[in-house]
Amino acid sequence: ATIFCDILGGEAKGSCAQGFGTCCYFETTACGGDITRNQTYIHNPGYPSTYTVSSDTTCEYKIIRINPNVCQVRFDFAVFDLGVPYYSGATQFECVSGNTDYVTFTPAGNKVNGLELCGYNT
Repeated sequence: ATIFCDILGGEAKGSCAQGFGTCCYFETTACGGDITRNQTYIHNPGYPSTYTVSSDTTCEYKIIRINPNVCQVRFDFAVFDLGVPYYSGATQFECVSGNTDYVTFTPAGNKVNGLELCGYNT
């Protein structure tokens, strides 16, 4: 119900669960933190303005599943602009701290095969 969404600090938008419930959306504009709710939107501080920093800044988010049976997470990027990748010569472009913006997705636990994104992502 809409009242429960309000109590949780979300915003009710439309119906979910094939019409049996209300979609509850959450939003954060903090640089980092824990994401503990489904349908959470992460915006840079000052969104929709660009986020410009003068030094190496790290915004780290920890996605915490709301149920132990959750086994995957979906990210939808509505607007996602990063600086150009670092050109290290020949045809080599790299995501390098201090030289470009980049995003790293690191699996929890002892998992490997994380993902790193930098450059133009359209």
